[in-house]
Amino acid sequence: MSFDCRIDKELGGVVVRATNVVGLDDVRAGVDEIVALSGFKPGMHQLFDLTDGGLDLDQAESRVLAQFFQSAEVRAKLGSGYRLAVVASRPVDFGTARVYQVHEESDSIAIRVFYEMEEARQWIREAGSYAAPE
Repeated sequence: MSFDCRIDKELGGVVVRATNVVGLDDVRAGVDEIVALSGFKPGMHQLFDLTDGGLDLDQAESRVLAQFFQSAEVRAKLGSGYRLAVVASRPVDFGTARVYQVHEESDSIAIRVFYEMEEARQWIREAGSYAAPE
């Protein structure tokens, strides 16, 4: 398993921690790990923690990944209107995540990349906890 996924009630979302360097197929498979979490609801905020791992994606793969997350199938699983914070400790991972951010052209989720975990957590908390639609 390339990820440690859990619901963080204080954060009001999902924390996905990469446990090693992950590639395109790993991230795609991670979607199923997220939606399988007990208590997960589409539209929950997500924090993707790369501080103990990293990304192995080139620009073309970043574009493919953005298209994957924009697909109707993945949107149905993960929802929309949520914040995705990516925390990277290595400059190369920060840059790769920023390339992904640029390719994620839809306005159905908000993405920001951070070097500091607390800044990322604060940005998600500012959006408020997930609240199921009435």
